[in-house]
This record gives sequence, structure tokens and C-alpha cells, in this order.
Amino acid sequence: RRHTEVLLQVLEGEGFAEPNPRPMFPTPPGLLRLAPHSPGLRDRIWWGAGSRATAEWTAEQGMNLMS
Repeated sequence: RRHTEVLLQVLEGEGFAEPNPRPMFPTPPGLLRLAPHSPGLRDRIWWGAGSRATAEWTAEQGMNLMS
């Protein structure tokens, strides 16, 4: 679940990767985000659940439930 929370943050556009200290091309300041970025991808993630606890966790994360 911890890894899934990180994945969802990355899909939202959060930076996660350190840029190359000597890039070939200019990079924006700060951490790099997933490229290409797909707005709305985070809202299209489905999670399978086999228990009530997992179904509740899925809802808390704002994901679609596949039971």
C-alpha cells in the first residue's frame, strides 16, 4: 500500500526523480515528474479488492474499485 500511495502521487504530477547534475538539455528546477504527464490518469486507476478492508482502503485513496 505504501508503494501504491507513492505511485498515485507520481501520477498526479509530483516530482520524484533527481535531475542529472550535468544534463544535455536544460531541466526545470526541483525534482522531475513522470513524462509524458497524462492529466487525469490518476482518476482512471482501478484497484481489485478481495476483502472489506482493502475495499475501504481503496475508497480512502480515491480509486475505482474492481471487486
